[in-house]
Amino acid sequence: MNAEKIIRPGRNCYRIAQADRVDLLVDAAAYYRALYHAILQAQERLVFLGWQFDSRVSLLRGEEADRARDPVQFLPLLQKITEERPQLQVYLLAWDHSIVFAPEREWFQSYRFQQGTGDQIHFVFDHFHPAGGSHHQKIVLVDGIASFCGGLDICGDRWDTPQHRRQNPLRKNEDGTPYSLFHDVQIAVQGEAVSALEEIFLDRWAAATGERLAPVRPDRTRRLDLPHTLRLSGGPVSISRTVPAGTCGRETPVQEIAHFYDDAIASAERLILIENQYFTSRRVFEALHKRISDTSRPGIEVIVILPQAAQNWKEELAIGFEQRRMLQRLETAAKANHCPLGIYTPIKTGKPPLPPTPIYVHSKVLVIDDRILSIGSANTSNRSLGLDTECNLNIEADGNQRRREIAMVCYTLLGEHLEQPAEAMESLIQRKRGWVAALDAVSGQSGRLHKLNGEFPETWIDQVLPEGICFDPESPLNPEDLFEKLFFPPISSVQAEEALEEKERGERQKADAHLEHPKKRTFLKGIPLFLLPLIGVLLYFFLERKGIDLRSWMTTLEEARASHWTIPLFMVGTVIASVISFPITFFLILGGVLFGAYWGTLLNWTAALAGATVSYFLGLYLGRPLFRFGQKRAPAAADWIKQKGFWAILVLRVIGVFPFTVVNFIAGASKIRLSKYLLATALGMLPGTFLISYFSDAILQGTVDFKTKSSQLLWGLSFVLLLWLGSAIMKKWWLRRQEALS
Repeated sequence: MNAEKIIRPGRNCYRIAQADRVDLLVDAAAYYRALYHAILQAQERLVFLGWQFDSRVSLLRGEEADRARDPVQFLPLLQKITEERPQLQVYLLAWDHSIVFAPEREWFQSYRFQQGTGDQIHFVFDHFHPAGGSHHQKIVLVDGIASFCGGLDICGDRWDTPQHRRQNPLRKNEDGTPYSLFHDVQIAVQGEAVSALEEIFLDRWAAATGERLAPVRPDRTRRLDLPHTLRLSGGPVSISRTVPAGTCGRETPVQEIAHFYDDAIASAERLILIENQYFTSRRVFEALHKRISDTSRPGIEVIVILPQAAQNWKEELAIGFEQRRMLQRLETAAKANHCPLGIYTPIKTGKPPLPPTPIYVHSKVLVIDDRILSIGSANTSNRSLGLDTECNLNIEADGNQRRREIAMVCYTLLGEHLEQPAEAMESLIQRKRGWVAALDAVSGQSGRLHKLNGEFPETWIDQVLPEGICFDPESPLNPEDLFEKLFFPPISSVQAEEALEEKERGERQKADAHLEHPKKRTFLKGIPLFLLPLIGVLLYFFLERKGIDLRSWMTTLEEARASHWTIPLFMVGTVIASVISFPITFFLILGGVLFGAYWGTLLNWTAALAGATVSYFLGLYLGRPLFRFGQKRAPAAADWIKQKGFWAILVLRVIGVFPFTVVNFIAGASKIRLSKYLLATALGMLPGTFLISYFSDAILQGTVDFKTKSSQLLWGLSFVLLLWLGSAIMKKWWLRRQEALS
C-alpha cells in the first residue's frame, strides 16, 4: 500500500480545498437533472464555462418534463428565473470556436442569449487562447456554494440515460434529429472548493472582457440537496488545471493535470483505470509504459475504456491513427511484462432486428487503486495536457471510508457498462481474483463491454499519412513551426531508447552536419520566387514613367500563343525538364504566362503527367542506379514511397516537398503499379498546377494593366507568399524527418 500523498499544490494542483458534499453524476440525464434543480435554487450568481452551449437543449425530458412547473429548455429557464429574481446575474463564457465547428453549433448565440433578457444574462465568446488551442473547461457555479465539473457541455447530442436504450424517443435534439448513444461523467461539489473554481472563472472573465468581477460571498451554511448517482463523503478536493502560455495573461504554462497524471500513474500499486474519449497523450503513454515495465515493483492491472471509433472525420484525422499505434505499443509492453491489460469499448447489444450500437465514451475519468479519483474536462490527449484550458477535480483518499467510496465509483462505472449493479461487479472481481480477468470473463457475453485488445484495423487515414505524423499538438503553435509540430512530434522517451539501440551517436552527429546547410538553403531558394511579383510592380512603374506601354508587349505574347509550334515545344520542354531534373516550376509558371490561368492549368497538368510517365519508365528500367540517386537525395521519401505507394505519391505531389524528378525515379525503381502512380500524380498535381498557373497569369495581367487589374496582382502575390512559406516549412519538416531517420 502506497501511503505517500501525491497531490502537491504548485506542482500537480492549483489548490486543495474542503468539499462538504461530493456527488457523482453518471451520464447527462443525471447531470442535467441535478443542474436543473441547482439553477432553480440560484439567488445571486450563475456561472457557466463551456466548450459549447445550446440555448434550446432540454434539461428534463419525458415524464419529468411534463411534471415540471418551470421551462425545461436551458435559455427559457434562465430567462424565467432572472425575471423573477432581479438581483440574479448569469454569466456564460463560451469558447470562440473555429469555423470548422460552425456546422455543429447553434448560430447567433450571442444574440440569442441576450435578446430580451435585459442586463442580467451576460454571454461572451472567449477568444483569448493560443493559436490552435481552445477553451475546454466545463464548469458551472451556483451562488458560490455549489459547482459542477466534468466532461459534459450544455448542448445537443449529449443527453442519455445509463440504460442507453437503442430506441429512446427522448434522445434527440430540439429540431427532432436523433443521435447515437452517449456516455459521460460529471462531479458536483459543495463547500470551500467552489471558491477555488470561482477564481478560475474570475480570471477567465477578466481576460476575455477586461471586467474584474468581485467574488461571491457565499452562505457557508447553505446546502443544495441535488439528485445524484453516487454520493461521496466530504473531504479535501484538489483542483488541477491546464492553462497554456498566453492565456489569462500568463507568460508560462500551467500543466498541473499533466504532472498529476505523471505522479498518479507512477504511484499505482494494483490498478490503473482510464475511461476517456481519447488516448493520444505522449506523456500518459510514457508514464503507463514506464510503470508497466517496472519489474522492481509488484505488477499492476490496467483498464482502458474508449469509444469504438472516432465520432467524426475530424477526430479520426486528429487522433484515430495515433491512438491505435499507441495502444498497440502499450499492449506489446504489457505482454512482455506479463501485465494484465484490458482495452474495452461499450457496445449496446440485444435482440434482433436492432444491430449492435456503439456507445460513444466522452468521459474523462482516472482511478488509481482505491486511493485516487480524478474527474474533469481533460482528455488523455496532448492538447488537453498542454494546449487547451482544462480543469479536473481530484480526490485522494485519506481514510478507509474514502477508499471504499473510490472503489464503489469503479464498481458503479464498470457495472453500468456490464448492465450489473455495483455490488455484483464487486463480487465478480473478487471471484475472478482480478479486474481484467473479471471483465474478460464477461466481455462480449454479458452486458455491453467488448474487448479491443489486438483489434486495431487500419483505416484509409493510416494509409495516407506517414508514420509518426500527429495532429494532436501539446503546445501553442506559431506559423513557422506549424507543420513541424503537426508532422514531426517530439520523440517519446520510449522511441528514443529504441532509436539509440539501432544507431550510434557518431552517425547521428555526422547526419546533423550533413543536413545543416540544406536547411538554410531551403528557405533562401524561395526568395527569388517571392521577388518575381515585386519586380513586376517595380517594372510597371519604371516603364510607365518612361512612357512605355507594357500592353504593347502583349502583342508579341499573343503571336507566340498563336504559333502552331508553341504547344509542342512547351510539352517537349516540360518532358525534358522532368528527365534531367530541371525545376519544373519554371515551366508551370511559363505555361501560366503563355496560356492563361485555365488553359495553362490544363496544358501544364498534361505536360507534367507526360514528363512523370517518361521519368517513371526510366526509373523502372534503369532501376538500381536511379533508386540509389533518389534515395541519396531523399532517404525518408524513398522509404515512405516503398511502404505507402499510392498514398505517398499523392501526398508528395500535393505538398511538393521533393524535386519532381526524384519522386518519379524512386516510384519507377520501386515498381509501383503504373495506374496507381499516374492516378496519384494526376490528383496530387492538379491543385498546385492550378495555383501556379493562376498566380502567373494574375501577375502578368496585374502588371500589364495595373490600374484596372491590380486586384489580380494582389491575389498573385498572396499565392506566391503561400507557396513560398509552405514549401519552406514542408521542406524543413522533411529534412528534420531525414535527420531523425538517419
